[in-house]
Amino acid sequence: MNTEEINKSFVLSLVEGADKKLSIVEQKIDKHELLELYIDEMSENPNRTLWDFWSQVEKYCDGPNGFYYCYPHIYNNSYWDGIIRPKFSKEEYEELEKELKKEITKSYGYKNKSPKKKAEYLEKELNERMIEEKKEKAKDIKDYIRCRELNKTISSLKEDESVKMYSTENIGWSTFSYPINEDIHIKIMTNFAYGSSSYFLLTVKYKDIVIVPYSFLVNYYYANTLELISCTRSYQVRRECWYDALKFVEEFTNNCIKSPEVYIKQYIIKEIEKMMSGLRLIIKNPEEVSQRISDSKADHISWNVISPLDKNNKEISEILPNEFHSVFKSEKISGALDFIESLNQMKELYNEITPYIEEIKKMNSSIKGEIKATIDSINKDIDTLSKEKETINKKLEIVKKKIEEHKKQISLLTEGKGWEESENIEEKYKEEHPEYLKQQKQSKELNDKSYELYTHISYRNEIKERMDNCMTKILENNI
Repeated sequence: MNTEEINKSFVLSLVEGADKKLSIVEQKIDKHELLELYIDEMSENPNRTLWDFWSQVEKYCDGPNGFYYCYPHIYNNSYWDGIIRPKFSKEEYEELEKELKKEITKSYGYKNKSPKKKAEYLEKELNERMIEEKKEKAKDIKDYIRCRELNKTISSLKEDESVKMYSTENIGWSTFSYPINEDIHIKIMTNFAYGSSSYFLLTVKYKDIVIVPYSFLVNYYYANTLELISCTRSYQVRRECWYDALKFVEEFTNNCIKSPEVYIKQYIIKEIEKMMSGLRLIIKNPEEVSQRISDSKADHISWNVISPLDKNNKEISEILPNEFHSVFKSEKISGALDFIESLNQMKELYNEITPYIEEIKKMNSSIKGEIKATIDSINKDIDTLSKEKETINKKLEIVKKKIEEHKKQISLLTEGKGWEESENIEEKYKEEHPEYLKQQKQSKELNDKSYELYTHISYRNEIKERMDNCMTKILENNI
């Protein structure tokens, strides 16, 4: 399956069979390739005016006034109001031609020509602009036709009771709900074409409790626990991710059919056990785990939820390896506390979850001393480096003042002189004052050192802030 063709060549759907099992089915969208080719050829024909073109293709724009679809744009685009049925009148054509002629006659290229050349220039420019107008109209028509056929396919799926979910193009909020039984509900929620506010979420609820992907915490370097507790999956806002979402629903639902209660319990306990196993390894050897998962990623999952190690953290790990591994461990262990509320809800269903909750609390208690020691050590380093940076900056200021004096002297010597003569004077000055070049070199070295110290202090401040946040979270949980 070419997932890039979802909602272009086919609509992806989940169809329920007689055995209640779901299966992914591609519902073909009618494509009018010959018609599109004809429209393109008409738009590129230099012997056809814009009005000639429109008169020939207008009949293919029959249908609704428009569609509130994202197509042809990407899902996280913004300021898009959907596809409007193309319309064009003779009056609009004449007004457009009039405006284009006015623009061309005001142009610099038109004004500086003889009367004969002006007429030729006007005709040439007008033809070129009209060709662009035709191409733009052709694109609008093709986009409308494609959305019209997409809408027909979606409309037929809506009327089919065996179709439980399907890929959409809706701008704004849209929700699909699919109850497996009275206790298990799956929901896909989308908000497309709202820029950075766009989202593509999937939630599985059991007895009204969200099933959380606990294992993501230890499977990826960066895992946003506050996002993880709100849904089962958060997909990247792309058409291709319809396959991942519907595939998850298909597999989860089909596994639930035979014995839903048993499968749900196994699924939840397995997720928790994966998390706990990872946390134990992190406590034991944070360096080994951080290296193993530093590049882990899932192309279909939103990077707001999980992501690999970024450039900034890679630099920190190289400059401060011990502190980096300490903050990695602290963030993972304290991050598990964000799952406590969810785990307590699950505990009401499964008593065997209680020991995991207690273990998470003990883990957090065990790292408090290391967090404090790391913060104290970082504070001492920052104090030492800050004093060193202050000393370097004082030396740098002295050197800069000396360099400035040399520049003033050169400026006086070159005043009123040409560029080439000024260059020669400056070169001669440097030969006669070798200390000037030494001071410039010294200035660069001191400036580089100052920036290096600034970077090291900044990285330590960042780790300190992150460690402080870990300690705050632990204390807020009364540990």
